[in-house]
Amino acid sequence: RDNTTGSSNVAVGYNALLQNTTASNNTAVGYQSLYSNTTGNGNTFIGTDSGYNNSIGALNTFLGHQSGYGNATGVSNTFIGSCAGWSFTGSCGIALGVCAQPQADGEFALGSSFAPVKMQVGNSGSASCHLIIRINGTCYAIELMNP
Repeated sequence: RDNTTGSSNVAVGYNALLQNTTASNNTAVGYQSLYSNTTGNGNTFIGTDSGYNNSIGALNTFLGHQSGYGNATGVSNTFIGSCAGWSFTGSCGIALGVCAQPQADGEFALGSSFAPVKMQVGNSGSASCHLIIRINGTCYAIELMNP
């Protein structure tokens, strides 16, 4: 273990939080969970290899086998499900379901890689917001208006 000044960390499992040096307030549960983390703070990863490549990413929550595996620097992501967010490297992404993958910062992916339903909520700078739902490659846009 390389921990030098990190504090308030919890590591349960073989090689969990192994490379941590100065990061604090992390919870890593599972074989090699949060393995590569050095300075990322405030992460909660539960599952074998969850957040494996996270090195400086902070404030992430990953739950499931290899969830957030490829995330190295992303901030404020939430991935729930086996392999959820596996290759996502951005920030503020949400993935719920087996292998659900956000495609851009701030995107919400729901479903699985086998039957994808993806949603993105954003504000175009006007009083209204939009909701885009992509089901099997077809996009549907819904405008949400302020009352």
